[in-house]
Amino acid sequence: MKEEVKFLLELLKKYSPTGSVDEAREFLLDKLKEFGLNPKILSRGAIVAETGRGSGILLCGHLDTIPGEIPVKIDRGIITGRGVVDAKGPLAAMIQAMKRVLEKVSTKFTLIVSVDEEEESESTLEAIRLHGAKNSHAIIGEPSRTYGITVSYYGKMDLLVRCKQKSVHPSATVKYESSMEISFKFYFALKHRLYETIGRIPVTPQRVSSLDNKSSLFVSFRYPPRFSASEILAICNGVIREFGCSLDSVRNIDPYEVEESSKIVRTFVEVIKARGYE
Repeated sequence: MKEEVKFLLELLKKYSPTGSVDEAREFLLDKLKEFGLNPKILSRGAIVAETGRGSGILLCGHLDTIPGEIPVKIDRGIITGRGVVDAKGPLAAMIQAMKRVLEKVSTKFTLIVSVDEEEESESTLEAIRLHGAKNSHAIIGEPSRTYGITVSYYGKMDLLVRCKQKSVHPSATVKYESSMEISFKFYFALKHRLYETIGRIPVTPQRVSSLDNKSSLFVSFRYPPRFSASEILAICNGVIREFGCSLDSVRNIDPYEVEESSKIVRTFVEVIKARGYE
């Protein structure tokens, strides 16, 4: 069995749902040291390893997965296991690529391994803030079909919306809606409005809570590059006003799109074609 495949299988066997990545992270740290990549852990938990000098290439992947174990096996060249696609497979490929070129080129490579990509991505944001500007190109290890290249990516907006209602006795809820009910109605109205305006984008209520006559709803959604954050927020604010709620906080990550003619995209296309994988 090839060493690259063996490495991926070992990584897959370290079950690492978001919030429980310690065993997988320790394994990966040991391997990166063995490969001569001198990794370090940032305060939010991400692993960073740098090689070379100057302005180079950022390689970004994530170690955490969604919950649910899947038996790890290889059968007639097909590998199965939790995270093999999203995204330990791409991560392992990037690490092996760094290992191969370590002694051959002086180009700077920065590897970032997030540990909470499936949730808040706080570790990614910290690592990008500290190390992202040092690089002129970036490759993100995410699913894009076996031989596909993703050249644009949805933006992500998180909203914390608060709704309130006057205090009433529980028996009066026959006549008056509770703040929680208003939150539910607001969510479905927002989802419908976004669908009408933008299309069927992923809209997800992450959590909701209620205390006395006040409720809080945290909702997250993604939007395509043809819309700006200000346009999306204007749509959301319109629905918020209709329900008499208030916007407590917003976190936004803009969509991204790269020209298909860019050097890094053309390089990938040429290599894929050369290997007969069009």
